Amino acid sequence: MITLTYNNDYQYCDWFMSNDGQLNLETEILVALGTDRIAEDTWTGADKKGWCLDPSFGSRLWELKEMSYENGTYESKANSFVKESLQYLITNEVCKDIDVSSTYDSGRLTIMITITKNNSEKEDYQYEWGTN
Repeated sequence: MITLTYNNDYQYCDWFMSNDGQLNLETEILVALGTDRIAEDTWTGADKKGWCLDPSFGSRLWELKEMSYENGTYESKANSFVKESLQYLITNEVCKDIDVSSTYDSGRLTIMITITKNNSEKEDYQYEWGTN
């Protein structure tokens, strides 16, 4: 099985092989966040993106690059996009809750995600995206 890890300093994923055959939650998160979900019908940009195999899978974080920063609104949009992209983990009973918060500073968006597993254990993840 291929497992992804994210490097916040360089903002890229690296992968390695795993023989355990277990679902890696972080890989699931990174694939969802890193895949461009199709924009909603109200999107006025020229490119609505979307993954060809399932346009409704992934995140709309890419839309943030085309939005201007407004205090609070930017983070709120980011949180909404992340929750939307990870909702399938709840729907498919991989976990029972997802909490997202984010901060924006100097062109960098920091996203904090807390996943509550079905056994009530919590796992925290933090990712940084350059938005300029």
